[in-house]
Amino acid sequence: MLGAGTIPILIIVDYFAIVNGNYILLLLANASYIVGWQIFLVRLPLKQRQMKREWNREHGTSQLCTPTAS
Repeated sequence: MLGAGTIPILIIVDYFAIVNGNYILLLLANASYIVGWQIFLVRLPLKQRQMKREWNREHGTSQLCTPTAS
């Protein structure tokens, strides 16, 4: 969703918005960037928890926690 190319794009859009005096564009570009990162930071942990629940459902929770007896 958010890659390495988003920061240069944000810088270019901010530059042109400031040069042209278009502060609405500046606000929209920065707000969309912030909202995008918030979505990314919220959804990633949710996806990780979902994958962990699926793993525990398929394999049982004790396999990763208890050492094997030798």
